[in-house]
Amino acid sequence: MADLLIYGTELGDLTEALATGGTVSAQSTYVRSGSWATRVNPAAGATGYVQFGERIANGAQNTFVYTTLYTRCYIYLLALPSANQEECISIYHTGAAVSLRLTSTGTLQLYDTALAAVAGAVTSALALNRWYRVELLSTVGAAGAYEIKLDGVSVASGTCNHGLFDFESVVFGIRTNRNAVTYDAVFDDCAVSTTEYPGAGAVIYLPPTANGSTMNFSTGDYTGVDDVPPADDDSTYIEDATSGHVALFTVANPTTRGMPNTTCPINCVMSVGRIKEPIAVVSSAALRLRSLTTNDDTTNRNYTTSYVVAGKLYSTDPSTSAAWTYNRLAAAEVGLANNASTLIRCTMTGVMLDFQAQKEPGAACTIEPGAHLHRLWVHWHADD
Repeated sequence: MADLLIYGTELGDLTEALATGGTVSAQSTYVRSGSWATRVNPAAGATGYVQFGERIANGAQNTFVYTTLYTRCYIYLLALPSANQEECISIYHTGAAVSLRLTSTGTLQLYDTALAAVAGAVTSALALNRWYRVELLSTVGAAGAYEIKLDGVSVASGTCNHGLFDFESVVFGIRTNRNAVTYDAVFDDCAVSTTEYPGAGAVIYLPPTANGSTMNFSTGDYTGVDDVPPADDDSTYIEDATSGHVALFTVANPTTRGMPNTTCPINCVMSVGRIKEPIAVVSSAALRLRSLTTNDDTTNRNYTTSYVVAGKLYSTDPSTSAAWTYNRLAAAEVGLANNASTLIRCTMTGVMLDFQAQKEPGAACTIEPGAHLHRLWVHWHADD
């Protein structure tokens, strides 16, 4: 279960990331779940990456401070490096990184912070044009524990030099080009936890479908924030300048957005909003998630005149402190609370979730061609 990050490019752009660089894009041609995924395909010798930290109390994203990370992503390879290897998944701290690199033979090889290949930490070859679930355990220390999993099966484990500084971010793609080559790969359905492997999962986005229990913003209604990503920014929005006003919206049922059936376990949920000040003021607004009668907010934030993405991750339902259920999520509301007498604007808000798909009798499981996901209770295949 992720308690740090979920990412599926489901906002239709790269604005969820802490940082991006080089040749990297949100695209909808190669997608495992939802509508979008991230493609990395720089020129030889160049870079292309997305970098992530964690959501802090006010919904902004910042670097983190952790000593153990469990990282999951699904990778779809379109072209391998012509020689040697390049970074694929990297765990960064001050001035160094431990990284899984993609080799010219299609294997994943772990490299430590001294840029040395870790003996025995190499996978079998990955084929082109199919999805793989890749998971990586990383532990700070000169002899920190690591483990690599493919499709839920451990393929390498041991200890290596992860450095002595706490981890601060996770990178998918090539942040530092190591050998003047490149590859072409798509990343989807990513998750990071500090306590356990996130396991199998799929990330989708639930847009608003109607005004919720409270809607007293002065401008707009749910149609101003119901963008099916990417956002239309200032074409449609909600807006308000009265302290104490709240805008809440119901969201789409997960089964209308890609969840195969109502019994799929929900790993975690994230409220999201794309927010700004229309004019430079001292704003104070909070992103809100409502479950039953429980309102849970980020802390107040003074936004700027450029749109930014705010978010808050929920490993459990705030109304019960237990795992999310389909019915509770389908009844949830999301939106914005204005806590200052200054103008605040939101162009898109909704709920992101990471769930486990199950193949049950009579339940259709829709996965893109070439997708394979193996777990004891899950089996996805292109021919199903």
